[in-house]
Amino acid sequence: MPATPIPAGYGIVTHKYTLAGRAAPFVFTHGYKLDNAETADGEAAEVGGFWLANFTAATTLNSYTFVGTHILRNNGGVFEDGDFISSTTGTVNATAVTPAVCVLVQKKSGIAGRKFRGRMYLPPAFLPEANVDNAGIIDGATLTGIQGRATGYLDNLATDVSAMYLLHRDLSTPTGVTSLLVESMVGTQRRRQRGT
Repeated sequence: MPATPIPAGYGIVTHKYTLAGRAAPFVFTHGYKLDNAETADGEAAEVGGFWLANFTAATTLNSYTFVGTHILRNNGGVFEDGDFISSTTGTVNATAVTPAVCVLVQKKSGIAGRKFRGRMYLPPAFLPEANVDNAGIIDGATLTGIQGRATGYLDNLATDVSAMYLLHRDLSTPTGVTSLLVESMVGTQRRRQRGT
């Protein structure tokens, strides 16, 4: 069972990347409202496809591979999981920033309070070293590109019914995510541990 309980009608999406020469995958998650018209595997394929439609091989460094998407969902009290296997390696030939860095993405709901916001920690699969300065600031063009792809992914989910949601530890009604904001300063693993 995940750290955050999953109420009926919702699920957790986990996207996975690997870095050449590193065994452990990079994973990041978000909650979503399940689509009853899809099987668990079908829904994983659909959501993973939305990710790949926005974060394509042509926008990903060639040292990273998107290995797929896993979902765990609560379908009326029955827990189901599904997988989408991808193995899509990036085609951007550039030196990557250190794998200890992540791209911080704020999940916004438009409601005030800590409970009504969240974060995703994307791997640096989209960050050439040349596009991050020595203060950890992502250059404007790269930031704009990542922001556009994150917004496109969120829009794809909403259009298909599987909208992104914040799931709450107290099992209160999940909160819809209305926007994603990519932060201009990269995060580190230490900041990731403090920032959740």
